Amino acid sequence: MSDRLHDLRQDEGMTTATRARIFSWLCFTLGGAALVVGAGWGSSSARLVAGATTVDGRITGYREIVQDRRNHTVKHPLAEYEVGGKIYQAESPAHTEPPRFKTGDAVKILVPPGDPAGGKFGGFVDLWLGPLVLAVLGTILCGVGWWGRSRRIGGASRSVF
Repeated sequence: MSDRLHDLRQDEGMTTATRARIFSWLCFTLGGAALVVGAGWGSSSARLVAGATTVDGRITGYREIVQDRRNHTVKHPLAEYEVGGKIYQAESPAHTEPPRFKTGDAVKILVPPGDPAGGKFGGFVDLWLGPLVLAVLGTILCGVGWWGRSRRIGGASRSVF
């Protein structure tokens, strides 16, 4: 199979510079997409922090999710909180091994204005870890793309673009 792929590359005349160009654009595209998604997610978290009311909540248990690929169970913390005399429940989107909370632990819940049932956990992992990972990954991919773009291929005196 690899010989056939090699023959196809030779037939199409794909040079090292062409492959480098494709790789660079792919890195830029994926990195840019990661940066855009991370920025959107981060701005959503920032708007929540800026406009939400912080209330105290208590961990009441965990929701177990079985990941079929690995036959592994992950546990998402559940917390109850009170707004206006009514009890609501929030679920953390993040899970950790081992669990970062014990049943009964106090947590901060951010409640958006006008949506008391929309409370979100107010910790760093829940609000900022995802956007941070995407921003770092996007920056690295864009940097690799830039490096590939500006790298001289085969002793050429110009960049690959």
